[in-house]
Amino acid sequence: MLRPLLLAALVAVAGSGAAAEKHFVYVSGDSPTVVCFVLNETTGALTPASVTEKVGKGPSWLAWSPDHHVMYAVIEGESKVAAFAIAKADGALTRINDVPAAGNGPCHVVVHPSGKWVFVANYGSGHVGVLPVRADGGLEVATQTLQPGVNAHQVVCDPAGAFVFVPLKGSDFVAQYRFDATTGTLTPNDPAVVKLPAGAGPRHMAFAPSMKYAYVINELGGTMTRFTYDSATGLLSAPATVSTLPAGFTGKNTTAEVWVSGNGAHVYGTNRGHDSVALFSAAAATGELTATGHETAAGEIKQPRGFCLDPSGRFAYVASQKADYVTSFSVDAKTGAFTKLATTKVPAGPAFVGVMPAP
Repeated sequence: MLRPLLLAALVAVAGSGAAAEKHFVYVSGDSPTVVCFVLNETTGALTPASVTEKVGKGPSWLAWSPDHHVMYAVIEGESKVAAFAIAKADGALTRINDVPAAGNGPCHVVVHPSGKWVFVANYGSGHVGVLPVRADGGLEVATQTLQPGVNAHQVVCDPAGAFVFVPLKGSDFVAQYRFDATTGTLTPNDPAVVKLPAGAGPRHMAFAPSMKYAYVINELGGTMTRFTYDSATGLLSAPATVSTLPAGFTGKNTTAEVWVSGNGAHVYGTNRGHDSVALFSAAAATGELTATGHETAAGEIKQPRGFCLDPSGRFAYVASQKADYVTSFSVDAKTGAFTKLATTKVPAGPAFVGVMPAP
């Protein structure tokens, strides 16, 4: 929970109403509270906008509808997915409904580009659920449930919505599906999986803007794998893997999040243990990665589970799950390097930080 004085300050600002044309930045995690900030698109500063309490036990991942009217949250501690209406003035959330997560221990939720379907990944049971979206933005119970492997950690849609991918940490592969957006049906692609090295533990995946490459961050191996991607067939191939850690590091480490810059020239991954953001340059011709450094904010970053770039690519936000704050950075478009801007207190155990673009 936020400290009483900070909570009161956030509520006071929320009452004044944030400009609807601004980007909202949401932070959630171990706490039942979700906080919303307004992003200053010139400076990258975060201004408190609203606080939504009693969201649930562990709303550790959020995703919004394409029209930005509805927010979806996995509630880890209750094995549910909840839908919330988003207030235009301040980003506050009002519950519409919730449904079972089609498995146990949900850790990730994503909205299909059509806005008509929501996918949920269940880490505990390994299940993936396809949830229809109602006319009011609420959810119906899953119409399809699959168990592609062990520890489903994320569901990723291609921008056209024709193909779906599921990194499975406990199975060391990424499941590949075709998706029928009319019926809401996932069908295994051919091949159905693309394998990673034993013990890699694939966790999250992100496409390059060109859609020629995809990057998978491997939680247990402390590595990042580049795949070439065929957008016509929806298949990944030709993996090339590099370490997310500096040479000589011997401590314990797990990775978490991966992001690709808007120009595709830089790729980022978070290290928990080394407590850093690993920075890579991506070759334009091949997508292959070269390490360019590690950002620790002079030791301020502590177990960075959540991380994101803003839509312009000029700013980055890192959530320190063990320190209860978000660190803001400016990003150099040419080098990909970070420069710290500020530290913002948030509710306990932040696991997600995301910038919802202005409508």
